[in-house]
Amino acid sequence: ATTRSGNGLNASGQFNPGISLIKWTVVDNSGNAFESQTQVRINTALSVSIPNTYPLLIWGEPNTLYQGFGPTNVTLFAVATGGIKLQGNKYSYLWSNGATTPYINVTPGAAGAYNYSVTVTDSLGCSVIANRVINVIDVRCGQALNKVIICRPDKHGNNEFCVNQNQAIIALLMGAHLGHCTVATAPNTRFGNNMEEIIIQKVAVFPNPNNGTFTVTL
Repeated sequence: ATTRSGNGLNASGQFNPGISLIKWTVVDNSGNAFESQTQVRINTALSVSIPNTYPLLIWGEPNTLYQGFGPTNVTLFAVATGGIKLQGNKYSYLWSNGATTPYINVTPGAAGAYNYSVTVTDSLGCSVIANRVINVIDVRCGQALNKVIICRPDKHGNNEFCVNQNQAIIALLMGAHLGHCTVATAPNTRFGNNMEEIIIQKVAVFPNPNNGTFTVTL
């Protein structure tokens, strides 16, 4: 892994990751020579990360679940590199919930922030830790909590609405986002800044069936 030559007692210095073989030749004043060799092994540092996850793809924030809309669980993967793997080209995993697999599926539940960590250990006993926080946002609304809050931007600012699941999907396709509006705006002359329940009377999709490209009209 490292190639160099020289004279003297000191063969140390910067070694590249991998196995390097140092060959020694010692000669005395009478010309007698003795050869030996030393092996130096440098392991790549063990590292691990938990990549971002996108439960709602383009409609939601990364690492975020929305109570009342979309999936209620998410899968986290531990991506480990470096170190010296165990037999079978594997690492040892230990998650904060006790799981010992390279990935876990978690269902946080109520709104809040949930921290999950994983400890990865290689065959030499070296360990590293990675963390990932999963946020749960409650977007439910309506008397029966069977509708969801959306924030819809327009030329007057952002306005909140309480809509059913199908209407929320259409609104998201049209540029709205889930949850409360986070940016304060001037009151809208038509809707104000208060959340309203809205009903879309008619939705048309054409052509139907289609090849993946279609038009939605309200």
